[in-house]
Amino acid sequence: TYHGLHYDANTREVSFDVKNLRAGCVLTVGIKTQTPSSIDNLSTPVIEKRRDFYNFASAKENNLLVNSNTVHAYMGNDTELYKVQYAYTGEVPSNAPNVPMMQEYSPNTSVGVSSNVNIPGYTFSGWTTSDVTVSNNSFIMPSNDVTLTGSFTPVSPNKVKYILRGTKPNKYVLPSEKEYYSDTTVSVDGLSNGDVVDGYKFSGWTTSSVTVDDENEFVMPDQDVVFYGEFNDVTYQVTYAFYDTVLPPNSDSLLPLSRSYRPGTVVTLASVENVQGYEFLGWYKENNFEMPEEDIIIYGEWKEVSGYFEPSITKRVHNSKDYYEPGDIITYKITVKNNDNFNLHDIFIKESNDNIVFTENNGYSVITKSYVKIDELQANTEITLYATYKVKETDKNKIDNEVEIVGALASNGYQLKDKEYKDSASANIKSGIKICKKISGTDVGNTFQIKIYNNNYETWAILKKDECKKVYVNPGIYKIKEIVPQEYQISEIEGLANNDGSLTVLQGNDYEVSFTNQFVRKGFLHSSGKVVNEIGDNNG
Repeated sequence: TYHGLHYDANTREVSFDVKNLRAGCVLTVGIKTQTPSSIDNLSTPVIEKRRDFYNFASAKENNLLVNSNTVHAYMGNDTELYKVQYAYTGEVPSNAPNVPMMQEYSPNTSVGVSSNVNIPGYTFSGWTTSDVTVSNNSFIMPSNDVTLTGSFTPVSPNKVKYILRGTKPNKYVLPSEKEYYSDTTVSVDGLSNGDVVDGYKFSGWTTSSVTVDDENEFVMPDQDVVFYGEFNDVTYQVTYAFYDTVLPPNSDSLLPLSRSYRPGTVVTLASVENVQGYEFLGWYKENNFEMPEEDIIIYGEWKEVSGYFEPSITKRVHNSKDYYEPGDIITYKITVKNNDNFNLHDIFIKESNDNIVFTENNGYSVITKSYVKIDELQANTEITLYATYKVKETDKNKIDNEVEIVGALASNGYQLKDKEYKDSASANIKSGIKICKKISGTDVGNTFQIKIYNNNYETWAILKKDECKKVYVNPGIYKIKEIVPQEYQISEIEGLANNDGSLTVLQGNDYEVSFTNQFVRKGFLHSSGKVVNEIGDNNG
């Protein structure tokens, strides 16, 4: 069982990692040691009368390495002791820990050599000495002092690189390349297997260079390390199911296949055809919904039916004429027919245009201005409904109105067949000619007569200064003529080539013709005096 503490028998070291030690906190770890059963070390030929024990700890965080104080204990009597000392040689890194404290041992004692120093960016030579022979990281203490020395050699860092294969999500930033010294503990980029970024799922980092532990860390080797990652589309599944209250035979074969979608995709519901004796009522989910970030099951329901019926509906303009103008009332005649040999009831009719107004009549009731109900319609009979529409200034070209049967029931329990029961009627709208009058210079308040005409049509517009009138006409070619008063002359015409010129009027378009007149003078000369008429005979 992993307990966090690890013992290395070769170096006689206990090691452990500390994760997330917060500021101001203290962690105490107790390690029990067992003293030998005798002072004499049986592994040496000499019988010892004293044994010394030295313990200290080293702590490392990033590039910082420090040693603790040393605890010294011994067994036996006081005897002559010799020193074991450590020293660095050559250039010593600034973050190198203090050398182990001086230790004293009696001759013939087995002495363990302190563990090597591990500093990122340097290779440590190990502790060496010419005073004794070191074997298996220990030596027999001679009757003289021993000095062990070690040196540091700088090394170059190695790189950790991340490479992404395949599609890169727009919102994802690849980790930058970094350098680490060997034996440094490195944390792998925090993106984990299964993380979703911008609609893509990460499959995790892989490498053949190192082994990553459960803490998502590894020890940097003396070589570059490359991690490879990949994103895949995140998809969730839409599955269809039927409620089991009423089901047609072999209903499983009627189920649409499951499909996978990316989150945010607009999903159109699958269709299901009716089968003999059964009608599919639909899915209990809105159509064209946005796919969530989870799998979903969509349920649908059937009902059993013994048969179907199909009424018919027609719509016509009752007071039909070629063209209508604003203010005209268009009357529609709507005929609903029962084509079957059984009675229908609760037939609902709806107008698509909110400005259509149903009018009251026998055999049906007006629920709203554009919604009526037929309480009952006998077998093989029909009923006529009436509705009206008032043409507006904004209506152009033509008005298309559609009426629809939106629901009905049969006396024998048959179902309304799933299809459209609609019809429409059109009415053409006249085009408008706006006639305007302008006066340049003096205005004496005259009125002006303007004639709009062709072989089949004639009307007049009587205008004053700065006045306009709109005339509605059928499509065609019209001549427009101003009757010019004697005191005026035409100075400008807009929208027409000349006075009494032709204007081609197309359906759905509006036109404007403007006459500008200028006052000239009065129409008669005036003088003073007297005129005398004399009558004489032929002989004079």
